[in-house]
Amino acid sequence: MLVEGLTKSVLRFQLSKMFSTYGDVDGIDMPIFKTSGQNRGTAVVVFGSARAASKASSHMGTGLIDGQQVQVKVQETSHGDTYVPPPRR
Repeated sequence: MLVEGLTKSVLRFQLSKMFSTYGDVDGIDMPIFKTSGQNRGTAVVVFGSARAASKASSHMGTGLIDGQQVQVKVQETSHGDTYVPPPRR
């Protein structure tokens, strides 16, 4: 699931805690700026099941995180599985 519009102060553990209410979170890929250590305003939340991702999407939709409106989009692989980001280098 792609989350866009995050404030720069949102941390990975906050997203994990928030989205785990909808199902198992297998991982979060949140790119950060190397100089400041702040996030780049987007994150990919990987759920253990497509059902959990769908549930989170329907509840979060265009919700608020840290007082900022965010957009949440479910991304699926061609096999119908929840999107898994490439490994970090």
